[in-house]
Amino acid sequence: MGLSKLISLSLTLAFLAGGIGNLPWVLKQVRKGQFELTQESKTSKRPKAVKM
Repeated sequence: MGLSKLISLSLTLAFLAGGIGNLPWVLKQVRKGQFELTQESKTSKRPKAVKM
């Protein structure tokens, strides 16, 4: 998916969520997903390199 398509999709979802009053909930879910992604990508969870 191209970056321009992703941006337009995000903008559309933000306007829809704001229009129906769910923007705080959507932002909370985005932050939750960002936190989980950060936790999964930490180097402490990656296997250690084998020393020879």
